Amino acid sequence: MPAPTREMRNPAASVTPHGARVLLIHESFRELAYHHAMLRNLGCRVTACTTYDEGLQLLAKEPWELVIVSQGTAAFEGRRVLERAIELNRFTPVLILTRWHDMTSYLTAMHLGAVDYVEEPLGSSELARVISSNVRPKAVSAG
Repeated sequence: MPAPTREMRNPAASVTPHGARVLLIHESFRELAYHHAMLRNLGCRVTACTTYDEGLQLLAKEPWELVIVSQGTAAFEGRRVLERAIELNRFTPVLILTRWHDMTSYLTAMHLGAVDYVEEPLGSSELARVISSNVRPKAVSAG
């Protein structure tokens, strides 16, 4: 039996576009660190912050291949980031993370253009699914 390859040990790594630029915004430092580590393990280049205001500033500075933002509380503070990301580039996939599934926030997020609305804790395979479904691999130049 052959030795397991990297892809066999971590199937998610083989379906994640290598080097995807991800903006991660989460008000909980603990959750931010958890998701940051997972994204890095999946081969993403991650910029992370713990405030929505800082996230809005980073959002405007450069293009992102994926934006992941925490809903915040039931007041849906992450909505500002979602709205601004879609305003800047309607093709930027935005994933909303939540600690509790709130139907009003879910419907709002999906109506505004979020690609998904998932309840935390988010596992590595679920995160890889979101990335592979929404982040396009970079074109390879011929020559």
